Amino acid sequence: MDVNDNENVRCNDFDDLRKRVNHLEYEELKEVRRDVQAIKEDMVKNNVLLQQSIASSEKLNTTLDTVQSTMVQLTESMKHNTETTNALGKKVSNLEDKIDTVDDKVNKKTNIDISEWLQKNWFNLVILLGAIAYVVLGKYVVKF
Repeated sequence: MDVNDNENVRCNDFDDLRKRVNHLEYEELKEVRRDVQAIKEDMVKNNVLLQQSIASSEKLNTTLDTVQSTMVQLTESMKHNTETTNALGKKVSNLEDKIDTVDDKVNKKTNIDISEWLQKNWFNLVILLGAIAYVVLGKYVVKF
């Protein structure tokens, strides 16, 4: 073989290698490129979803903080209402006791104990009855 033949073989080998590289680049790498492109698209979608998830989590944290603050305020308000209710209950109880005391005093004053009254006022009653008898009998005695 001479040099030209060697060169031809080399050129043929080179052309064959070029065809293989072209085939590898355009056919086999085409699938890899499609896969890489799909992965890129998925990453973009995942990044969007991740950003949405982060934003949603931040809003959820803010909302939970607000709910916690509201619950603390509600608890404080309920404690205050309970204290106020207890204080009002004591005042009502005291008023009931005072009303019962006043009611007892009124009942004692309005219930006239006749025997007690007669014991205190028997002399005045005798004089009154005597005066009435004198006036009534005085009219009948004068008429006869």
